[in-house]
Amino acid sequence: MKNSFKTILVLWGALTASSASALDYGEIVKTRIADLVNINSTTATAGGPKACVDRYQKLYKDGVLNIAVGFGYWDNSPDEYVFDQFIANGFRNNLVAPCSPGMNVCGFTRTGDVFRKMVRGPDGKMNRLTISITYGTLSTDNLKNTTINRVQQYAKCEAATEKYFSEVSRGSEVVMYIGHARDGGGPDFCPPVRKSDKHTDYDWYRKAAPGFKKLLSAMETSRSNGRENQMVGLYSCYSRRHFHNKMAAKIPDAGYVLTDVEITSQDAIASVATTIDAIIGHKCVKSFAEGLRLSPGVKMHGMFTKSSP
Repeated sequence: MKNSFKTILVLWGALTASSASALDYGEIVKTRIADLVNINSTTATAGGPKACVDRYQKLYKDGVLNIAVGFGYWDNSPDEYVFDQFIANGFRNNLVAPCSPGMNVCGFTRTGDVFRKMVRGPDGKMNRLTISITYGTLSTDNLKNTTINRVQQYAKCEAATEKYFSEVSRGSEVVMYIGHARDGGGPDFCPPVRKSDKHTDYDWYRKAAPGFKKLLSAMETSRSNGRENQMVGLYSCYSRRHFHNKMAAKIPDAGYVLTDVEITSQDAIASVATTIDAIIGHKCVKSFAEGLRLSPGVKMHGMFTKSSP
C-alpha cells in the first residue's frame, strides 16, 4: 500500500508538471487582456482624478519608463520540475506579438531579454518604455540543476539575483516579481533550500529571508538616490501578508500590487500583463483594479490613494 501510494504521488507530480508545461501562457495573457478592451476606463488623460494624474506624471517624469520583471525559480518541490521558463517564454511571445485594437502589452521590439517600444505619456509626449526580464533557471529539471549542473546553475541564478536587485536599486519605476514567496524569504532566483525529505525548508527561509532583505535594501537605495521605485508588484503566494508592511515602510508613497491567495502561475502572469496594460493605458483606480480582479486575490494598495482597493 505504501509503495502504491508513493507511485500515485510520483505520477501526480509528473502530471502536474506536464500540465504546467503544456499551458500556453502567451494565450492566457492574450485572453485576459482581451477581456479588458471593451471596459470603459477613466484615465490620467481622460477624466481621471488628481491622484491618478499625479501617479502617472511620476511614472513618466523623465521620458523613460523602466519595468524590471523577475521570474523566480518556480519549482514544485518535493518533485523535481521547474516551470518558470515556460511562463517567461509565453510572456515574451506576447510582448513581441502584433497589437490588436485596444491592447497595450504587445508590439515591443526585442534585444535579448530587453523589450522596448514608444508609448504616449499622460502629457501627450512620447516616452521610451523598457521591460527587462530576468530569470535564473538553467533547465526545467531541478535534480540536474542541483547535481551534475550545479556549478552552472548557481552561477546563472546568482547573476540573475545581482541583475534584478541592481535594477531595483537603480530606480526602475516599476518592479515586478513572479515566483515563490518562500514563505517570506523571497524573491528567489535559485533552487530551493530543502529539508531531507525534499520539501522546501520554510523555517530556514523565514529566519534568513535572503531575497526579501535584498529587495528592501535595493528599494532603500533607490530612494536614497532620489529615484525611488514607483510601483512594486509581487505576484507570489500571500505576498501582502509576507511583504507589504516592511516595503511600505521603505517607500510609503509607492503603489503595491500584492496577493492574498496561493496564486497559480497563470493568474500570476496574467496579473503582470494586466498591470502593465493599465500602466501603458494610464488607467485609474476602478479600471486599474478591474484587470487585477480577473485573477482572484490580487489587489493594489496605495497605487493612487492610501485607500486604493
